[in-house]
Amino acid sequence: MAYIEVKNLNFNNNLVNLTINDKEVIGIFGENQRAINEFLLIISGINKNNNTCFYNGENIFDNSHYFKQRIFLDFKKIYTNTLNKEFIEENFNNRFGLSFDTKRFKELIKELKIRKETEIDVYYTFTQQGNTLVNFSLVESLNVSNIIISHPTNYLDSERATFISNALTNKNKYNCVILNLDRLDFFKNKLDYLLLFTKEGNIIKVNNDDHLLVIEDNIYLHNRLIRGKGNLVISYHDYNKDELKKFDKLKIKYKVISLYDIDRYREVEL
Repeated sequence: MAYIEVKNLNFNNNLVNLTINDKEVIGIFGENQRAINEFLLIISGINKNNNTCFYNGENIFDNSHYFKQRIFLDFKKIYTNTLNKEFIEENFNNRFGLSFDTKRFKELIKELKIRKETEIDVYYTFTQQGNTLVNFSLVESLNVSNIIISHPTNYLDSERATFISNALTNKNKYNCVILNLDRLDFFKNKLDYLLLFTKEGNIIKVNNDDHLLVIEDNIYLHNRLIRGKGNLVISYHDYNKDELKKFDKLKIKYKVISLYDIDRYREVEL
């Protein structure tokens, strides 16, 4: 069943048609964070969509029924300067009408060792990793079934990033999950599909078995995603045989990689 229907959304001079279903975990990835954030503000119902995005047949913009079922957080941002669970519970209840599981929040503080990531004066000051962990703990403790999260593994070590990637992609807890990813490797085999935002402004829906191209920068490239090390560029691989032959003829180095190898190839040369 459809959770969100996007019908002919004019986005960056492209028409976007997309069905986001219940029980789907969707990754979003690209260097063009401005465009990604604009898109997330639209599908979260915060920004206007010119009557192109719908939840249960109704426009999602400023839709109170839609808002009660979803939360949108960017884990790079600071949402609390306290670990006082009763204060946080009251704040979410009064401002958003959301129930907060104080017991679960307390468990996560201990399990993720969040207090080791804090400095306490009048208020708590969290490390960058600590802030991500606190934001994750807030989400996990809320009674909400649909989540839109940016930068879910921001500044996390491998162990905690794995823990959080497993939790956020749990379909037994969440109905629909949309993640603007800072890392792909922690989400291998956990996503239903990816939306790649290219530097040219395109949005490409890709499956887990699609590929990328790591290649020396040149004028013949399209659907570029991010820069790699030195002169390398990583693009979505929809290049045909003739294009690849041209690269060979021009002695332009390239390598085909899987989607989930992209993080490694940001830092290595061909």
